[in-house]
Amino acid sequence: MQAALWRSLFIQTVWSFERLLGFGLAMAMLPALRRLYPDKKRRGEIIKEYMGFFNTHPYMATSIIGVLLKEEENLAARSDFSRERISALKIQMMGPLAALGDTFFWAALRPLASLLGAGLVFFFWEKTNLPSFMSGSLVFFLFFNIPHVFARWAGLCKGYRRGMGFLKDLKKINLLRLSSFLAGFGSLLTGLCLGWLISSSGLSETAVLGQPKSALNAALGVCCFSLFGWLVSAAKPERMVWLAA
Repeated sequence: MQAALWRSLFIQTVWSFERLLGFGLAMAMLPALRRLYPDKKRRGEIIKEYMGFFNTHPYMATSIIGVLLKEEENLAARSDFSRERISALKIQMMGPLAALGDTFFWAALRPLASLLGAGLVFFFWEKTNLPSFMSGSLVFFLFFNIPHVFARWAGLCKGYRRGMGFLKDLKKINLLRLSSFLAGFGSLLTGLCLGWLISSSGLSETAVLGQPKSALNAALGVCCFSLFGWLVSAAKPERMVWLAA
């Protein structure tokens, strides 16, 4: 399994416009296939099957690899398993897991990690020293890479141990709801960064229609608090940018 995990990190290095991640999948499965199929001719036929069309999110691919590893072991040990079953499982899993991975990693986690890193750079903007700027890159690197590497390893282990049952475990996590929360938090963070930039530029010191600044700030605070409650209840995280700003 360690070899499969290591090879899965490079699943996109052999991208094909015709088969997409098919070559990468075959590369990840190769160590296990060498062990299960000593006959080179038979092993070559099976490798060709894995080199067919395969497309899913690269971070979720390890879950499918784990299931396929278990199925290959079952096929080698039992006669009531067929290769058609393995091909069907691969096709059934790659689409839904691609959608989950795109929603969570690309649309939620990566933008949030970028915003956290950029927020630190804005916070340390006046210090202008290298460690202050590097802290933003470090936060992005850790906040994004630790979850996705963990997801790769956990997906491989769960897929191998649970087979198709790992989908039930994945459903309990509710990645779509978590993605929505992270997207909302990212939008709020964007607004906070914009608000901080505006306030640091001195624009917030301007009075409106001769009103005292303290009264104006109090009124704006009440409006923002009310607007925040409405946006959260309306489940419109993208509007939280304007609220935070």
